[in-house]
Amino acid sequence: KQPSSQGDAQDVVRNDSSQQELGNLSQTTTGDRSALVSHRQDSVQSSEENFVHESQSLPGGSSTTANRKKRRASSPTLSRRAIVSDWNGGMERTISIDRLPEEGKRLNRTKLSRVPSEEGVERRVLRSLLRPREWTPPADRSFPISASDILQLCETVQPVIEAEPTLLKLSAPIKIFGDLHGQYSDLMRLFDQYGTPSKEQGDINMVDYLFLGDFVDRGTHSLETVVLLLALKKHYPRQIALVRGNHESPEVNSRDGFLHECVERLGSKAAGLEA
Repeated sequence: KQPSSQGDAQDVVRNDSSQQELGNLSQTTTGDRSALVSHRQDSVQSSEENFVHESQSLPGGSSTTANRKKRRASSPTLSRRAIVSDWNGGMERTISIDRLPEEGKRLNRTKLSRVPSEEGVERRVLRSLLRPREWTPPADRSFPISASDILQLCETVQPVIEAEPTLLKLSAPIKIFGDLHGQYSDLMRLFDQYGTPSKEQGDINMVDYLFLGDFVDRGTHSLETVVLLLALKKHYPRQIALVRGNHESPEVNSRDGFLHECVERLGSKAAGLEA
């Protein structure tokens, strides 16, 4: 279309120049985008080459899987894990170690209570009789252990003695005690001077003890002697060895004094005979 006037001709020229500028701007933008994409591709390729180069330079070889496992194992986030479950084992979860306290509170909603263990008769006997420095003969000839406790002690220690062989094979270091014959004060004096069979204040952890029998009769405190030795055997079955003498039989000790002492000090003839 031919311009009708000089003003129309100038408008056509301006439109042509504007379109040319827009085309140049479009070409410039497209070129910049191409350059940017090319730059990013070069950067990614360079990073991949650097990663492959670093993985190959590690001492583990060129395998990137092994390196990833090493990094995962050494990671403080992944390694500090724990598997928790409830009391019945019905629920298991993997949590961070830092969350163990709160997880324990959540699982253990019920309050746990400690149940005291029942004290054995041998412990009561040891606490009452094994006193090397404090023990003194009772003036009234009373005995601190009841007849029922003596019978219970005999029943509990009898399987321990029956399980041992007839021939005892012992080794040093060991202390050997001969015929005691109810001389309980002498036994306490020996314990006081040469060591007590106790873990708290004695040497039972380092030295064994052998008693050669004839624990009762003739002396005045056969009950203390034989009851203490039976309690020691029950409490320390491997460290205490007892050999039976001829006086550890009812035919002999009923004649030589032990039966009379049991009847006198245990309160009745029936209790003495049973003991």
